[in-house]
Amino acid sequence: MFANNVSNSLSQSYMFTALRKFLLLLVDVPVLQSQQNKVALPTGNFITMTSLGEDVKSTNRISYANEAGDPGSEIQQRTAFWRVQLDCFGSEAQSLASLISTAFRSEWACMAFKSLSDSIAPISGGDPRQTAFINSESEYEDRWTLEATLGIDKAVTLPQYFFTQDDVETYSYEMSQ
Repeated sequence: MFANNVSNSLSQSYMFTALRKFLLLLVDVPVLQSQQNKVALPTGNFITMTSLGEDVKSTNRISYANEAGDPGSEIQQRTAFWRVQLDCFGSEAQSLASLISTAFRSEWACMAFKSLSDSIAPISGGDPRQTAFINSESEYEDRWTLEATLGIDKAVTLPQYFFTQDDVETYSYEMSQ
């Protein structure tokens, strides 16, 4: 996907996986990434995760590495807030949303995320709110929504060429008047 010697330390897949693992420490219901085409919603209680975007919170921090030859690398790091919508469905949707919102604001959540990833940490858990949901049979279903914000540290690695040796010749020059 990326060109040679180019990488991104935090993929969307990695971020969703870490969030899902955290949620599964709290609940015993399916936790799915939303916006999947041609996939029926599960029945009963379940949670979906939808990325809402990233808000960059720092300027780039740059470091260089020239350990493995030419090219070396330039590492551009930055901190951002990743906003995620969590939708809880089913007869226990309100209880699930309340549990997640409360737990997300705790030291326990910080420790849980620390055990899952050094690059992701909880920032805030929004207040749960009931949101309308009409299924494919035009029936209303219980759905409670909250927004979670996570701090993420991303690093993008780019190729960087370094000056590793020189071939200098000196010449004498006299100015005539």
